[in-house]
Parts: sequence; C-alpha cells; structure tokens
Amino acid sequence: ASEIARVEKSKYKETKIKPLSKQLVYEYLKGFEKIVPQGSPMYGIGNTNQCVTLSNCYVLDSPEDSYGGIHWTDEQITQISKRRGGVGIDISKLRPSGESTKNSSRTTSGIASWMERFSNSTRDVGQDGRRGAQMQSISVHHPEVLTFANIKKDRTKVTGANISIRLTDEFLKAVYSDSKYEQRWPVDSKEPKIKNKVSAREVWRQIIENAHDNAEPGLLFWDNVIENSPADCYPEEGFETISTNPCSELPLSALDSCRLLLLNLFGYVK
Repeated sequence: ASEIARVEKSKYKETKIKPLSKQLVYEYLKGFEKIVPQGSPMYGIGNTNQCVTLSNCYVLDSPEDSYGGIHWTDEQITQISKRRGGVGIDISKLRPSGESTKNSSRTTSGIASWMERFSNSTRDVGQDGRRGAQMQSISVHHPEVLTFANIKKDRTKVTGANISIRLTDEFLKAVYSDSKYEQRWPVDSKEPKIKNKVSAREVWRQIIENAHDNAEPGLLFWDNVIENSPADCYPEEGFETISTNPCSELPLSALDSCRLLLLNLFGYVK
C-alpha cells in the first residue's frame, strides 16, 4: 500500500486528480477481500530484497534481421526473464532459410535456429527451477511458416516457448475458396524481395495437424486483433500491435506490458 501510494502521489503531483491514499489502497488490499495482485505485482511491489519486475509480461520489438538485432532481442529476453517477466516476440522480420547474407556463410539458416536460441534463453534463466514464459509468433505470409508450424514435431525443439501463427483474412479466404495465397518477405513490404504462391489449404492442413498432434501452433486471427485494438488507431505514433503475451490473452504493442490482478467478488457483495 505504501509503494502504490508513493507512485500515485508522484504521478498526479501536477494535476487536479486526487491520488489514492495509502489507507485507501490498504483497504482494497487488506486480507485480499477485494483485490488480489497476481504473480509479479504480488511478489515485487514494495519488495526491496529482490530484482523483480512489477509487470507480468512484455511484448518486445520484433527482432531486426541482423545479428545485432537478434542479439539485442536475446539480451532483452534474458534480462526480463531473470526479473520474473514473460516475453512475447514476433519473428516475421527474419529472412527465410537459404536467403543470401553478407557474412562468411553467405546464406542464412532461417528462422529455426533463432527460434531455438530465443527459446533456450528463457529455459536457461530460472528461479529455483521455475523457468520463464515466452511466446513466439509469425505471420502466415512468411515463407517459412511451415518450418515454424512443424518445428514441435521434434519434442526436443523450442521447449521454452509457446508458438502461434498470425492468420489474416487474405489467407482464410484462400483456404475457404481452395486457392493459392501469397507468401512473401519482408512480410509487410509493398515490394517484397520474395513472393511465392502456395496452396492455402495445404498450409492450413499442416497447421491443423500439428495443432492436433502437438497442441501447437496456436492461431491468432490477426486482422480481428488489429480491427479491435485501441492501440492500432494510432499506428503513426508507434502503437502498432506486434504480438501477444505468452498466454496469448493480451495482444500488445512493442515494449508494452501487462499487470494482472483479480477482483474478489465476495468483497463487493453485502
């Protein structure tokens, strides 16, 4: 209560809004009769003995298609995980396997190696054996979407992350009409370097078979997410929705986070 009241007082110092008092916050939290903080807020607020985040989960900027971008994302995953936070990332920006690079190998190994790297970073950072949580998502239009969908056929792969595919209306209409749809990279470019037409139903079949056999990938109906997201009303301000938190209930913008609590309804009924 003291910590929340301190932040309230600082936040509204120069406004006409009256900050919540320590006593009022305490009344809400007392005995968890009305509000119960969940996870990181419960563990971290006012806790000066641990290096812990006060948010449950985060979504990061999509890793840029470079070693520097990939390593920066990996560093952020590690730092957030060690502070008890879950992480969501979208890897659609990474170039597909076999594409040319300017390094000594001359071609890229594709998304599979980076999926494993990000997954291992979450697995390797634990708290008394309690490992972190991670979501990896990808656009259905990425040329390696089936590599993504099939990766957990090997039960030893990407064991530190959930995986979900961002579906579009364009793709789903092609499935319905049994026609081809476009895979492209960069996915959101008006002039992509790679364009392929493939059977939408074949991609759909493999996605569904894997979801049935391995419980993944999950499906994110992305056009619905964008249409109903308040943040996406302001894309020019950088609030474009990127991915979801690891449990997938919250689509978030880059560097956004979520804090979870529950209401004890018994405390509101007389």
